[in-house]
Amino acid sequence: MKMKMELTVLAQKYNVEAAVTTPWGRSQDATKLLPGLIWYDTAGHGGLYVSQAVANKSLSAQARKNAIKYAGGYWYEEDCGWAIPMYENPEWGKIFRVKMGGKESRARIQFAPAAREELKQLIERWIPEYFKDAEAEVMEFKNLKVGDLIYVDSDSRPYALVSIAGNKAVISREGKNYRFSKASYFSRVRKVERNGKELTK
Repeated sequence: MKMKMELTVLAQKYNVEAAVTTPWGRSQDATKLLPGLIWYDTAGHGGLYVSQAVANKSLSAQARKNAIKYAGGYWYEEDCGWAIPMYENPEWGKIFRVKMGGKESRARIQFAPAAREELKQLIERWIPEYFKDAEAEVMEFKNLKVGDLIYVDSDSRPYALVSIAGNKAVISREGKNYRFSKASYFSRVRKVERNGKELTK
């Protein structure tokens, strides 16, 4: 079943004065969702733009690989591609509404983390390569311990886990701390080591 994304009033609409180009042609309208996250509409198509900085921080290597690379950013078309960044960042869904099925057949529902399974099914059906060649699943989030070494995406240097509480974890490298949600952990972390041993699910 396809899901059609619709923007809520929580998003800020603004005019595109210059001739902004997208992978689908000239932009006719744009909606700023969050810093570095913009929805573009064109005469024939549209989709989600994720800036390089936001993508590096919030998207997995697989998500970036399955994007359209254009004009220094990552682009996800409106039919199915947008599901990838939403799947990896369910908190972004607070600014979306999703329509299930046809235009008139279903009511709008508020996008929430509970819809993550539907997003997964959408991706598996239309963009199966996103899940292909996945490495062994990392250990359960709840089983992490302070001091574990966390490898993010394809980065060869690990981060040290400095704290974990509820659905949030903090990792650190070279004096800089980074926060992880549980969803981001499973979508971005590729390996966990403890006492020199790799841990998997």
